[in-house]
Amino acid sequence: MKLVQPIQSIPKRFRQLRLRWLVVPLVLQVAGAVGLTGWLSLRNGQRAVNDLAARLSGEIAAKVEQHVQGYLGTSELFLRIDAASVATGNLNLNDFAALQRYFWHQVHITPEVSTLYYGNAEGNFLQVERGNPSTVSVRTTATAPNWRIYTLNKQGQRDRFVSSRPYDPRKRPWYRAAVARGGLAWSPIYVFTEPPVLGITPALPVYTSNPSTVTASGTPLTTETLKGVLAIDLPLEQLSTFLRGLKVGRTGEMFIVERLTGALVATSSEEPLFLRDAQNQPQRLKPEESRDPRIRAAGEFLRERFGTYRQVSKRYQGIVRPKGSDRVFIDVLPLENDYGLDWVTVTVVPERDFTSQIQENTRITALLCLGALGLAVLMAIATTRWIVDPVSRISRAAEAIAEGNLNQTAAASPILEVDRLAESFNRMAFQLRQAFAAWEEANQNLELKVQQRTAALTLSEAKLQEKERYLRLILDSIPQHVFWKDTDLVFQGCNKNWAEAAGLENPEAVIGLTDFDLVRDPEAAEAFREQDRRVIESDRPVWHAIAPKQKPGATGETIWLDISKIPIHDNQRRVIGLLGVVEDITLRKQAEEALRREQEKSERLLLNILPRTVADRLKQNVQPDGSTESEPIAQHFEEVSILFADIVGFTPLSSQLPPIDLVTWLNRIFSQFDHLAERHHLEKIKTLGDAYMVAAGLPLPMEDPTAAMANMALDMQRVIHGFQDEFQQTLGRSLEIRIGMNTGPVIAGVIGIRKFIYDLWGDTVNIASRMESQGLASRIQVTETVYQALRDRYEFESRGEIDVKGRGPMRTYWLTGRQTTAVVDVVAAAIDSGPEF
Repeated sequence: MKLVQPIQSIPKRFRQLRLRWLVVPLVLQVAGAVGLTGWLSLRNGQRAVNDLAARLSGEIAAKVEQHVQGYLGTSELFLRIDAASVATGNLNLNDFAALQRYFWHQVHITPEVSTLYYGNAEGNFLQVERGNPSTVSVRTTATAPNWRIYTLNKQGQRDRFVSSRPYDPRKRPWYRAAVARGGLAWSPIYVFTEPPVLGITPALPVYTSNPSTVTASGTPLTTETLKGVLAIDLPLEQLSTFLRGLKVGRTGEMFIVERLTGALVATSSEEPLFLRDAQNQPQRLKPEESRDPRIRAAGEFLRERFGTYRQVSKRYQGIVRPKGSDRVFIDVLPLENDYGLDWVTVTVVPERDFTSQIQENTRITALLCLGALGLAVLMAIATTRWIVDPVSRISRAAEAIAEGNLNQTAAASPILEVDRLAESFNRMAFQLRQAFAAWEEANQNLELKVQQRTAALTLSEAKLQEKERYLRLILDSIPQHVFWKDTDLVFQGCNKNWAEAAGLENPEAVIGLTDFDLVRDPEAAEAFREQDRRVIESDRPVWHAIAPKQKPGATGETIWLDISKIPIHDNQRRVIGLLGVVEDITLRKQAEEALRREQEKSERLLLNILPRTVADRLKQNVQPDGSTESEPIAQHFEEVSILFADIVGFTPLSSQLPPIDLVTWLNRIFSQFDHLAERHHLEKIKTLGDAYMVAAGLPLPMEDPTAAMANMALDMQRVIHGFQDEFQQTLGRSLEIRIGMNTGPVIAGVIGIRKFIYDLWGDTVNIASRMESQGLASRIQVTETVYQALRDRYEFESRGEIDVKGRGPMRTYWLTGRQTTAVVDVVAAAIDSGPEF
């Protein structure tokens, strides 16, 4: 089995390959070698292209750098020679005639210097330019502010007048650059006045030494005064002409860019270096604005690669593919000197300029490789056929034996290995014939044993099926829902009740499902699975776990389940699954919920009648038959403020209004009073007809019950005043209230065993009732105790003494309002508590 298994694991289409397909790996090896050779040839060719391009661009860049440095260095040398002549006294800058002859000879020394000029601090100017014809431009005090241009003959003498126009050398870029630097300086690139071409000017300031003061030691001090500036015009077209003369591949281009502005300095193309705008002002071109596609593509690439030319700090070389262009080789080299010159040279050579011959060699190499590959394939096919044919004959004989034809032999072969294979095959065929005869005899005996065993298995299977049917009948008959899972939490079966509750057609439909297939809520399904996982991992059952579940189907109603889960063990006590028993307890949960709601409703009704502290004590005293203990529930309070209020003239209204209207009016008024009591944290005690009783400081003590009750009394008057207009319109009369108030100790609680009422007892209550009954309409009568407690915060009027029943003469007061500080406190309290009505 260990030898066969690896072969059987291979897909059939790969196990049934013919022997002649051996030619394929041979051909693949040859093709791989040929392809590798071609790839190496192509790679070496590409490397040679890169090396050649780098070497060529390096040589060209060196030539350009040498020429530019020589071109610019010559002008610097001329200026230093002239400055030295001035310093030694050999050249007088004030003698323009001698200076003209000097400049005439100098511009004929070398082709690189064609224009020499001088401008002094007074604005005088002299310029000699070699040309055809040569010219001299002069500005003196006599010609200012214009300069006059004359042609020169072959001896350097003035010939004829050409033109005149305004010119001030002190405003030119070359003059300002030299003065600002205080030494040799290169001007910015600009357009010359005559002729209007792009150029650059090296300029050197000339100073004169003036003795000024003498030090204490006798050493003279000198100061330098600017005399003027010597300069040479260098047209940049000469650099472009030099670049055009260089051979950069077959179609390559070169250009020089000013690093600061990114504008062209010189180019090997024939295009101009600047254009005139609508105001006839010169605008220099940038590489990406060039009409030459190679220069433009290179400029766009460098702008994307570096951002600005100021980022080019060292040489950059590489083969790139700019947008809209073929692959090119780019060589970027910074070019600068110590006097402010800061340029960048760029060489652009199309890759095809170097690769044409290499591509031809590559094509020949590819054809040779293909020829060698074809020859190798033919030789591999011939070799394979020479080996395969005798093996194929043995294979056909083996197939015949496999089909039952055992009388097969294999012929000899000139190949030693194949010949040995044929001999082995013949011996195997002989042994197979002997074994087949023995197998026929053994097969007959085996068939008899199989028939006997089959009969026994059939009887056992029938008994097992009978037991399964009986077990299924038991499971389907119990009222609970039963299911079982394997250790992967996959359902393996259930009874009929569970299947119906899950919305399945039959119990067999659950096999292979999970909780995610049966429970809509993924979180609930994961909770069930987590509980199952804990039962299996801990090997501990879970009894009577209560959980909600969304019932399958369109309604998707939620039901409550009582779930018990037990681990299932095999003979070795290993957990192999889980048995679950589920009971629908939705009706029980609904009954419990209904009972809870009724209890909450009863609790609210009880708290609407009695304070919570009294209600809690009363519930603790309830007996099994529903009665309470005979001991009274009462409590003594040392400081309680009592208020009685009566609506004056309301009793006669009962004969004028229907009872329902009368009760409606009372309900509206007393509801407002209830809101006020709740707002001031007071305890409403009761109403007696059109009388209203409220207390402050119980059942829980408060900090200042007398002030709270005074605020209540004043707010009650305000409420009654708010009803005046409506009452006047409805009944044609006004509505008034009489209020009495007292503060002192009381007894509060509940007495009796039926129809409980929270009530107050004590002399304080009786006196408060007398304050109301012996008061006046729209007035609040209070006792001496209330007056003494509130006289600093509220407004009072003394009524004097009155005869109070049961107490005799008593001094009383009218409460008329709040003092200013009390009003502020009340408003703040109202803001904190929020609007109540």
